Amino acid sequence: MNEIVIERAADEDAAEILVLQRCCWVSEAISNNSMDIPPLHEDLPTVRAWVQESTVWTARRGGRLVGAVRGTADGTAWQIGRLMVAPDLAGNGLGRRLLQHVEQNAPEHTTSFELFTGSKSVRNIRLYTRAGYSQLPPDPSHIPGVVYLSKPNAINSERTAILTSVVNIRVAAQTDLPFLRKHDSHIAAEELASVIQRGRILVAEDSGKPIGWLRWGLFWDEIPFMNMLTVLSSNRGQGIGRALVTDWEKRMSRAGHSQVLTSTLADESAQNFYRAMGYSDAGVLLLPGESSEIFLRRDLEPAPDLTDPHITRE
Repeated sequence: MNEIVIERAADEDAAEILVLQRCCWVSEAISNNSMDIPPLHEDLPTVRAWVQESTVWTARRGGRLVGAVRGTADGTAWQIGRLMVAPDLAGNGLGRRLLQHVEQNAPEHTTSFELFTGSKSVRNIRLYTRAGYSQLPPDPSHIPGVVYLSKPNAINSERTAILTSVVNIRVAAQTDLPFLRKHDSHIAAEELASVIQRGRILVAEDSGKPIGWLRWGLFWDEIPFMNMLTVLSSNRGQGIGRALVTDWEKRMSRAGHSQVLTSTLADESAQNFYRAMGYSDAGVLLLPGESSEIFLRRDLEPAPDLTDPHITRE
């Protein structure tokens, strides 16, 4: 496969991508016993539009288009789609090569890779599983007959470790109240002051300037529940949210807690961020006239026993 060249797609590639897409998704329709598959019904203007709006790569051999893949940023998630390989080259490793290429070229702030495929597309599911993807639990927002998969971005995790060493995370003080009142409109001012007093807000600061915060309470008066995680828009995509959550989890573990909870609306991309950090779906709250609220939980690693003589204290 060394003679295959992978490069960014241009507008003029759209017509060839459309033809290749229809060829590739016929087998998907047969496997899943359904013709109700969007790639089979897209027209040229639609394909040209997502070539322009997303990040698309083509694979060519001797000038012939033999593969393509698309990446689209959704918050901190990198949505991978339209991974296609010419039928006569299937099974030769080109799909895996394209998948690796789109992952390696994700934006720097990416915390997770996400994709989906037909529930009966055995070859696709096997490819993604071998590449480290895990199937997400069923969710009311999922399309019936479709499998959703995700995996964390290991490179971004390394960046976050570096970031944690330069961004200071501390417990909020009453002097932070003006900043928090200005930016956190989801809580009354009196309650906000009370939460600060109880030590249940963490603030991330850069050079002494607040740039994000995490606020929590106790679910059932027992389990730490993250109510709010926010990073100022000018500082997003730098791993600050991940650093705040990681710091909070360590504090909760040291306080003797074995698990933590949080929630997010089903139509928000924050759920992808939490799943990439190891949270799993724990239930759904349905309220009239509102999107489903997804509850997520994570088991915590036990804090080290500082009375153990084999542990080195810093």
